Amino acid sequence: MLASLDPEDSPDTQAEAASEILRCSLSLRSCHSRKVSRSRSISCTAPAIRHYPGNLFCEVIGTMLLIVVVAAIGSKAVAPTGLTIGLGPYFISILVWAIGLSLGGTTGYAINPARDFGPRVAHAVWPVAGKGSSDWAYAPIPILGPLLGAALAALIIKAAHIA
Repeated sequence: MLASLDPEDSPDTQAEAASEILRCSLSLRSCHSRKVSRSRSISCTAPAIRHYPGNLFCEVIGTMLLIVVVAAIGSKAVAPTGLTIGLGPYFISILVWAIGLSLGGTTGYAINPARDFGPRVAHAVWPVAGKGSSDWAYAPIPILGPLLGAALAALIIKAAHIA
């Protein structure tokens, strides 16, 4: 179930990015109609503490924890008979919540490149006066961090024989 790391089983990242662009566009349109000036913070991530190495590290750790624990939750090696119906989504939602509480303040809590990149692109191209910067200097962090975290998670899952 959740332990599969086959790319064909994963959600379509392009569709996810497109949906984030649409969501951000609708948010920006709403902000424009209400004269909100700092609209990028509605959809894109931004760190509370701008320290790029620390921000990258937190994104790597957050993504790695998410993937390893989700793989363990759905693994037959951990629970040979499988989880009781409904417990998997509950455990995963608690996991995402815990990662957000512990690492969300430092990085803005992307743990998914499409969650940050799509809205940032929409913010950059949306023609709204006074919308502020798209903050492209920070944009590599929520993209590279999850990619490095996913690679690290794959190594851990393989080494620990979780999947």
